[in-house]
This record gives sequence, structure tokens and C-alpha cells, in this order.
Amino acid sequence: MKQYYNFPSVVMFGYMNEIFLRLAFDNKSSEKEKEEAKIYTYELAKQLEDFTRIHAPNRLTVMALHFNELYNDTKIADLSMLVGWNLYFGWYHDTITDLGVFLDEQHKRFPNRSIMVSEYGPGADVRISTNTPKKYDYSQEYQLMLHKGYYEQVQARDFVAGMTAWNFADFGSEFRGDAIPHVNQKGLVQYNREPKEVYYWYKSVLDRSKPFVHIALSDKQSLNLIDEFSHSVSMFSNQKGGTLFLNGELLKNLQFENGLSTIDIPFVDGVNELKLVAHFEETVKSIQVNKIDNLKTANFERFGINIGSHFNFYDQANQMTFVADRTYSKGMFGHLDGDVFNLNKDNHQGIPYDIRNTTSDPLYQTMLEGCTNYKVEIPDGNYKITLYFVEPQLKSQVDVIYNLNAPKKSSVENPKQRIFDIFLNNELVESQFNMANAYPEKYGITIEAMLTVKDNNGLTINLKPIEGKTVISGLLIENLN
Repeated sequence: MKQYYNFPSVVMFGYMNEIFLRLAFDNKSSEKEKEEAKIYTYELAKQLEDFTRIHAPNRLTVMALHFNELYNDTKIADLSMLVGWNLYFGWYHDTITDLGVFLDEQHKRFPNRSIMVSEYGPGADVRISTNTPKKYDYSQEYQLMLHKGYYEQVQARDFVAGMTAWNFADFGSEFRGDAIPHVNQKGLVQYNREPKEVYYWYKSVLDRSKPFVHIALSDKQSLNLIDEFSHSVSMFSNQKGGTLFLNGELLKNLQFENGLSTIDIPFVDGVNELKLVAHFEETVKSIQVNKIDNLKTANFERFGINIGSHFNFYDQANQMTFVADRTYSKGMFGHLDGDVFNLNKDNHQGIPYDIRNTTSDPLYQTMLEGCTNYKVEIPDGNYKITLYFVEPQLKSQVDVIYNLNAPKKSSVENPKQRIFDIFLNNELVESQFNMANAYPEKYGITIEAMLTVKDNNGLTINLKPIEGKTVISGLLIENLN
């Protein structure tokens, strides 16, 4: 406190952060021990509060709390001058709009308490994109949706003192199994400090120093539009309105609401140029667009599918995008049966594990379970087929405290009971495939085969279960013709 006495940038001192986090998940201590811990924690906080007010009288005192009623029950939340809630509605639990419900409820119960949102934000990976963002999918689209939702809800409540996003930059976190293992990806910028799209959105709503425009396609050099006439693209600006051009022609006059305008772009096949102009400021983005409405007639060298996932994944190892999965339709591709593995309303990641022998973790982390038939309508010719697998069940279970909505206990199947045969167009390519028996835990597996497609039959993958349910994570087709 003495060291920072003359630093005008220091506006408050905090002395506790989520102090009851481990107590809330403590299954070992007795109830008496827990009650004693609450008492001495309160007493310590009171001492720190009094000390801070004496030695830093010109600063606010603050305490950060995680989403738990313990802080109200113990009255520890009444000590500091400002209370910061670390809130992850729409990420670890509930929905984005539940933030406002919680803030209103706290203000009603404690009208004299000054509150702020001291942490919030979802993880996001620039390699992941989707037209249908969902909770816990690590897409930039969902990150933007959540941050914008929080911003609007806080702005609508004058009793909320402020908000601080968690975090400015992605950072190391050893026990995480996110889209990039060992990294917490909640940053507005990446680990290397390159901005994510949400960074530019914040610039559009917070920086009024000069006109700003941005087309949210920073991390894309190409787009694969599967059976899409148009594609939704977000535009950012700190101006009220702007003008969008496509391939040199006026497309639309835009209105920006809270820095954002989302437009359906009727891209053409080939190179497209977008130009966004607002108040004499402009930006231009050129992008290769590959439009596919029938695989039988499509001209492709490589085609990848992120099986069991609703998002596209740009694989840096192969320098290509694996497109989102779908149910089968004539002339296209997709599964005829099976279910997305580990899918529920709070999770769209699949398995939160570090896939040890690859950097393409999201390609393996999502998968179909129980799929026996998968079809791709490719034309006759010679192809190299690569199938992607990982055994999702662990032989050991590791508790990860940051996942606040995780069940207290997990049941783990015997991974040795997943055995199946793999056929490509009725040709056996792998007999009695048993990942748990043949490979290390959390190991990405690829099976390659050469295939000649004849008689307009396309490609059919048959996974025939012997024991347990089949799984498959991805497919890469390379055209050798």
C-alpha cells in the first residue's frame, strides 16, 4: 500500500479472491471444520479491511467472490466498500441473460451494497468458427455473443459500478484441457497478443477517439460454404452507420447497434472482396470462397469433416478447414445414425482433454458415438482416406476445480469394452479396433487407406460394433485423380 500510494492508476485494493471456492467443493472436511473455516476467514477479512482503510484511506477496498451464496450467508460480502462478483453465466452454468437476473436479485436483497462484475468471459479459439454458436464450443462467435450480452446487461443497470473482462490475454493454466491444452483461452487477445474478434468489438464500443471499422474475418483466408447461398459476417464500428461493398458494388447501408452489424453476404464462388466504409474510414478484406452444393460435381483436392461437431475447425497441421458435421442428405455428406458424444445443454466441447500427440485437439475432442454408417457423395476416382479417432473414456479421473458446473463424482466406463471393425465401401481396413488396448490414454489415432470409388457409389464408412459403442472424430479425403 505504501509502495503504490502515489500511483493514480491504483483506484482500489483487493485482499481476497474467491476465498470460499475450495470450501464450496470440499468433500473431506467435517461440517464443524467448515463452520470454523468460515468464522476465521471472516475474522481475517475484517482485519484486512480495517488495515486497508487505515493505510489506504483514499482508495476503495474490494473483494472478489465466486458465484456462491456462502459470501452472503457469512456476511463477508458486507465488509469491503465494493464487491466484485466473478460471474460465468452462459459459460459454466445457466444462460447469458441470467446475469441480469442475478444482478437484480442481489441489488434487491442488498440495496446498499456497491457491486461490480469483476470477472466474466468464455474461452475462444481463433481456429474455431460456426454459424450456430453454442455454450462451451470455444468459437469466437460465442465469445462475441456473451461479451456483448454482458455489456448490454451491465449498461442497463446503473447500480452496477463496472465490469472487468477476464482476461485481456490467453495465459498458461497447466491443468486445463481446453481447445489449446494448458492454456486458459478467455483472453480478448491470444497468447501471442494477436487480437481475437471480440477485441475489435470492444474497440468499437469503448474507443471514440477516431473513426474505426472492422470486418470480423481476421483469422480466415478462405470460407467453405456448404449448401449456403449467403454467409453471415459481423461488422464492427464506433460510428452510427456505414456502407458495405461486395466485389466493388454497393451491398448495403449499415446501422451499428452497440458497435455491431451482422450481415448475410451473398458471396460468389472464388475470390471475394469486402469493403466497409464509415465516416471516411475504410477497411478491405479479400477472401477465397468455396461454394459447394453437390459433392458429386465439386472440384476439390482435399475435403475434411469435423465429425460430431457443429463448428468448423482450421487445422494448422494440414493447412485446411474441417467443416462442421451434419446429417446425411443426397449429393452431400453426413451421418445416418449415431449421437454427438457428451452433448448436453452446458457442453459442446466433447472431451476436455489434452490429446497428447497433436496440436489439433478440437478435431479429436468432438465425436459421434454409436455411428455405424457415414456417407460422403464423392465422384468416382482414387482417394486417400484418413479417419480420426480418440478413446474418450479415461482409465483414471482427474478433478478440475475450475469447471464449476462439473458433477461431484464421475463414473468411468471400462474403455476396453469399445471394440469395432472399420469398413470403407465394404472393404475391411481395421479389424477389432480397440483403442484402449492398443494406444496410450488421450492419444489421437489416424487410420489411412487408399480407396477407389466406382459405379457412382461415393464413400460409405461402416463402423460395426463388437463390444460397446463406436466413436469417430474426423475424416479427411484427398483426391488423387
